Amino acid sequence: MLNAFNIDLNFNFIGINVVEIMAFILAIYCVLLWVLNPLTDIQMASIHENSYRKVVDTTCFVTVWVIISFVVYELIDLSTNGLIFDSLILFGPFIPLMAILIGFIPGCGPQIMITSMYVSGQIPMSAQIGNSISNDGDALFPAIAISAKAAIVATLYSAIPAIIIAYLWYYLIG
Repeated sequence: MLNAFNIDLNFNFIGINVVEIMAFILAIYCVLLWVLNPLTDIQMASIHENSYRKVVDTTCFVTVWVIISFVVYELIDLSTNGLIFDSLILFGPFIPLMAILIGFIPGCGPQIMITSMYVSGQIPMSAQIGNSISNDGDALFPAIAISAKAAIVATLYSAIPAIIIAYLWYYLIG
């Protein structure tokens, strides 16, 4: 919560950043919990009781994809010295459309990446708005499993207001 309000969390102990070390250890722990789970995701989904094991597995699954998204974002940024994201301004009116298309990707990781890009000033607010409206987040996974056709139609239905509102914001507000 403190980090969300841009409050510096740089706690150093003997020259070691405690927050970074704890975050790394907990992220690895979460990945290991998910990877080393003896049950498959299908078996976990068939457990009908609200068990601690099911909650931990689901949370770790989502966390792993968020971690992967952040790692991919940071690797792209690091490998290009930030130039690829700085050059997004050249795409102009296509940026909201790209953000809306990224919103179609199931899960919350890509949406967190778009939000990070908005917060760092790499994309305009219209792209963030379009992505927020078009994304179905983690809810798209069970929707695809239950009825892929209905999930695709629902995603396309969310695209229409996303395009309208994002481009109204882009052209009218900035």
